Amino acid sequence: DGYGHSPSLSPTKTNFTYRPVWGGNGAFLVASDYVLPDVIREIARDASQSYSDLDLWWGMNAMTAWPLLPSTINTANEHDLWDGQFRSLGLGTSSAALSFLKGIGSTGAEAYKGLLFQIYLTAWPVFNMAVLNQANTYTYRTEHYMLSTVQDYNPGLRSNQIHTWQATLSGTAIVFTTHPARLAVDEDDSSVLPSKFDWALDKPNPSYWTGEGSRPRAAQHRNVGVYIYSPQYRSSLLGDISDYRQETHAYFPVSHFDQVVRREKWTFGRVGKGYVALYSHIVPTWRTSQPELYKNGGMNFDLVANGTAANVWIVELGSSDEYGSFANFSSVILSPVEPVVELNDDSSSSGERMISSVVYESPSVGTFRFGWSSPLVVDGKEIPLSDYRRYDNPHIRTEFDSMQYFVSHPTIGGGDLALDFDT
Repeated sequence: DGYGHSPSLSPTKTNFTYRPVWGGNGAFLVASDYVLPDVIREIARDASQSYSDLDLWWGMNAMTAWPLLPSTINTANEHDLWDGQFRSLGLGTSSAALSFLKGIGSTGAEAYKGLLFQIYLTAWPVFNMAVLNQANTYTYRTEHYMLSTVQDYNPGLRSNQIHTWQATLSGTAIVFTTHPARLAVDEDDSSVLPSKFDWALDKPNPSYWTGEGSRPRAAQHRNVGVYIYSPQYRSSLLGDISDYRQETHAYFPVSHFDQVVRREKWTFGRVGKGYVALYSHIVPTWRTSQPELYKNGGMNFDLVANGTAANVWIVELGSSDEYGSFANFSSVILSPVEPVVELNDDSSSSGERMISSVVYESPSVGTFRFGWSSPLVVDGKEIPLSDYRRYDNPHIRTEFDSMQYFVSHPTIGGGDLALDFDT
């Protein structure tokens, strides 16, 4: 696989019948008695084979995944892509890295495979930052708010374009966090901020708001989300293209909320009857040195937890339906014990102390336990972060891989909608 590890496969027995065409989804690969067919093994061992489907893999941003890396380098040298399509990698025109990669072209990447693999083992969190794989998304919505998260998606790795989570109370009253790779505007130049700045100008990615210097380990259950930031590689590992800030921050635009209240590590917001509470383990402060994004009217919007890239952010949403007043919502959130964040004695690959676990006493869902390598447990019940229903609400409940959808509403007698994508 991409990390140089092979699963142990039993060579002696199997309960499966081989068929000319396999119609399943690959779940058989996890069976303890699965036997790898000889033809598949020999194809994998055949070094003479080339990746003729590079266009497919490159379309999935897998050009620097280890099985493709030698072929990618050979192809880039053959067609001089370093000065073309790969210019966005930021290698420059005369860097040592670029000279090394171009030098491989004289003998081919296979001759350098051992050295490349050693580099890959160190820098794979950067190399694989853009690879597209399955994302397990979760959205919980009520009349007054919506919370969405991509759960446990390659935590600790760099990412060009990703939006890990967002709390939405209106079209413009949104809250989310990122681990910035760089400032949008250097602080030395912040005395003259651009008059117009938006998300499209926030580049190269990852930048300040776009993408992540490192992705958090993320989990959501109903109206509560926990996001643990802990980079798994050192800043500047490969120079500027792998640099990141020693901070995390939240977009919390005061001008788009009816009320915003700060209480040490907590920030509360209200839009109409919808409420949001945002917690940072590191006490955050407002930053005013960066250009505003969308009609902020000179009001605060950039909430920064400075000093380290390792941090925990927690969000909980509610409404007047459950809490009555906004003041009561804030009071109830603050009344339990403060979230407990435990650190490992050992540091991560970034040199930062690892955040091992978080315990949050939520007034709405109960005790919320989550960690960097531990499952999500809510009120003593483990909650899966993948393989859950595609739709799960009063009107439709559909398994992830189902091709049949049945939509209903109690006020429409006999008017149910049935969709069958098999036929």
